[in-house]
Amino acid sequence: MNAPISYVKGEDPVLRDTEVTKLVEKLLGDTDKLYAFEDFTIDTRRRIAGDDDDGVDSESDSVDLPLFRSIMNALSSPPFMTPIRVVAIRNIGGLNTDQAGLLAQYIADPLDGIYLVMVAGGGRVNTALDKAIKAAKVPTTAPKSEKTEDVLEQALANAKLVLPNNAKKSIVDRLGNDAGRVPELVALLESTFGGGSQLRIEDIEPYLGEGGAVAPYMLTNAIDSGDTATALDVLHRLLTATSSREPKPMHPLQIMGMLTRHYETLVRIDSPDVKSKQQAAAVLGMKDYPAGLRLTTAQRMGSRGIAHAFQLLAQADLDFRGGVGGRRAIPSETVIELLVVRLCGVAKRSANRAPARSGGWRH
Repeated sequence: MNAPISYVKGEDPVLRDTEVTKLVEKLLGDTDKLYAFEDFTIDTRRRIAGDDDDGVDSESDSVDLPLFRSIMNALSSPPFMTPIRVVAIRNIGGLNTDQAGLLAQYIADPLDGIYLVMVAGGGRVNTALDKAIKAAKVPTTAPKSEKTEDVLEQALANAKLVLPNNAKKSIVDRLGNDAGRVPELVALLESTFGGGSQLRIEDIEPYLGEGGAVAPYMLTNAIDSGDTATALDVLHRLLTATSSREPKPMHPLQIMGMLTRHYETLVRIDSPDVKSKQQAAAVLGMKDYPAGLRLTTAQRMGSRGIAHAFQLLAQADLDFRGGVGGRRAIPSETVIELLVVRLCGVAKRSANRAPARSGGWRH
């Protein structure tokens, strides 16, 4: 028996919408979608600083907005001409306090014959609505995985396409964390070559398109390993690539802030008193595994290498401001590119030096 209320989660909008489609089709069965399905999307709203989903909304929207009136009408009136009605509400994080409150009341007492499908997105869900969802024990649906490699394997299996490992790696490297592009790419390959085909890397390369967005940590990973070529490729994609999950590329100053925070974590564990990943985790307030990776980096760079990195960060900050007195104008993209190259150099030189025990800052 289908639950009267469902909640679809997921970070990637494309993969999330696929789950919504499958759920709606399951709920409708043989019922005519034209008459039995109503689909609503809440606009992402702006919240004032300090609004914790229960305070004053930055917009003057209320429960009387035409869209929300239509939603509540669909939920509160019996199905017409069909035995059931399925109502999907996308971006429930965009509901304001009053709207979320009314939807929470409905969840506590749903109408027979109505199936409500709530879809994540639009921001953090209002606290009252979140509590109502948990209190009603609303079943949750989400993509099995949103990792590009996992989504690719499943899509290839469904299409019965066979790719060698180097071709799969090429796809994952090109798409980055934009897993939402995988179904469309595999569908294109299936329509071009036919289901069940065995493809080579040469077959797929013309269809890969532009490089997709990548996770920011890939930049610090490349820098820490001294891999300049990879670091510059990742940097370029952070500055230019977008995805369904990341609609805007990063600004050079955002990347500067990310790099600064990265080296701040290293200096915090650059001490003879921090010898294990557990000790590093206690200092940084994170899990053992990522703390261990940072500890390894800090030990490899040593105090001198970390100090040099901060000198380069300070110089880049000055260059962003136009140099001393603002007399030197350097494009921000050039500033961040030079910084990444120089930080890679520091990591490479640190790795080539004889290992030395970290012992705090040395001047």
